[in-house]
Amino acid sequence: MPWFWSIDSLLRGLFFWMWRALILIFVGILLILGVIGSIIPILPGPTLSYIALLIHHFFINKIDIYSLIWIAIATIFISI
Repeated sequence: MPWFWSIDSLLRGLFFWMWRALILIFVGILLILGVIGSIIPILPGPTLSYIALLIHHFFINKIDIYSLIWIAIATIFISI
């Protein structure tokens, strides 16, 4: 094996970062819609923000499960 990376490993790394960037863009869009939904009553603002948080948790970075539960309770309480 040569000292430099192979093309295959470079493409796998690029594919990984491309998907990660797409997921982060999607999370950002959901968060922006969540903020807009806090002002416009047609959009469920807290629910969209919580869905963005869950997507970030499962695909990008793990968040403490107790924090997710407390934020879910707060989201339900605010949405009702």
